[in-house]
Formats: sequence, structure tokens, C-alpha cells
Amino acid sequence: MKSTIMSFWLLTNAVGQLLIALVTALGGGQGGASVSPGRFLFYAKLTFLVAALFIVVAVCYRYRDESTARGK
Repeated sequence: MKSTIMSFWLLTNAVGQLLIALVTALGGGQGGASVSPGRFLFYAKLTFLVAALFIVVAVCYRYRDESTARGK
């Protein structure tokens, strides 16, 4: 289980780094790899969007009782 969780952690890190590389490449005319105020606000908005999605998923989560799942 630890390996599975660690693999998801590394996968999400890789996807995040690819997203940042893509945004930086597309916004190359704004000073290359430097972080402009507009790009910083874009990352902040993206962070809040992901946090809001996480809240929705957490609120909708239903705990599954193990005794029910085993058919007892």
C-alpha cells in the first residue's frame, strides 16, 4: 500500500511539473522562465480551483463500513 500511495504522489508531481513546463513554454514571450505577476495569479487561481474540487470530493465522500462490504 505504501508503494501505491508513493506512486500516486510521484505521478501527481510529474503531471504538475509538466503543466508548469507547458505554461512556461506557452508564455515564453513574457520573460522566459521568470514568474510574472500574471503567471503567478494564474497559478494561484489554479491552486484555488483544485482546492475547491477537493472540498467537493471530500464532502461527497461516503465512508464504506467494512462489515457491510464483506456481506455480514
